Amino acid sequence: MASEIRVNTINNRSGLGTISITDSGASFSGVVTATSFSGDLTGNVTSSSTSTFSNGLNVTSGNVGIGTDNPTSKLQVYNASSTPVVKISGPTSGSSALEFYASTTKNGALLVNSSGFLIAADNSNPITFNAGGSERLRIDSSGNVQIANGNLVFSTSGTGIDFSATSDAGGMTSELLDDYEEGTWTPALTGDLGGSGQTYSQQNGFYTKVGRLVNVCCEINLTNKGTITRYPVITGMPFNRISNDAQRTTAVAYFANMATSVYNVFVQHEGNTRAYFFKVTGTATSLTLFDSGGGDIANNSRFILAWSYQASS
Repeated sequence: MASEIRVNTINNRSGLGTISITDSGASFSGVVTATSFSGDLTGNVTSSSTSTFSNGLNVTSGNVGIGTDNPTSKLQVYNASSTPVVKISGPTSGSSALEFYASTTKNGALLVNSSGFLIAADNSNPITFNAGGSERLRIDSSGNVQIANGNLVFSTSGTGIDFSATSDAGGMTSELLDDYEEGTWTPALTGDLGGSGQTYSQQNGFYTKVGRLVNVCCEINLTNKGTITRYPVITGMPFNRISNDAQRTTAVAYFANMATSVYNVFVQHEGNTRAYFFKVTGTATSLTLFDSGGGDIANNSRFILAWSYQASS
């Protein structure tokens, strides 16, 4: 019989509707309230308080609603308050899980136990994360993490990619790659004690920073060397150099239009953000500083440089 409630025994019963008695039990049409039911229930069942089903609840068709009288899916839960609407619990030493199946094949689960919260995919399936209607991140069965469309963003300074699982050299001090940056800087030619009046037709600089290693390059084309107080230097590097004499890096420069006869030009990065000019003249076998006051530099001298150094942070 369709759309009916069939019950063998009802205790403390009350209700409103039609009761039909047959050999197999009683059939009720309407609203029935009772403290306990024993038997099979078929049709639409609504409970306004706590209901206990000691032998389980099997819904063969239709929808189940908790907190709503008109569920639109197989299970719909509604809670008008801000408290959680679904709770899955288990013993202290055990696990609580929500498993997902395709027919009789388990495809995945959400599991909580004393070790933490577990998202599991079975049968070599990947775990994927979607946002904005598209896949953004995937973890495959080999443990590889793929970012489909987006960047890996570290929102806290000092965090990054930790390589502590790799083997180390004896003097290792850090295995954290915590920075990458690229951009431009403005190189300037002046004196180590000051300068003024320099003008340029080209004054370009570029840098890439990986961890604390900074790679810089620049081009300076002078139109007026101005006043150079003591030894010529390049300033404006994007990061301070580590305070360690072993980190003084030297680079060979392309140069043109010098005021004196120079065989080779070098710069050596000293101090925080300045690099001194050095030269080799004639048959000399050692480097010497450019002449004080910039006597080796003409108003139209040109320099192209590239070097690397370790930043202080």
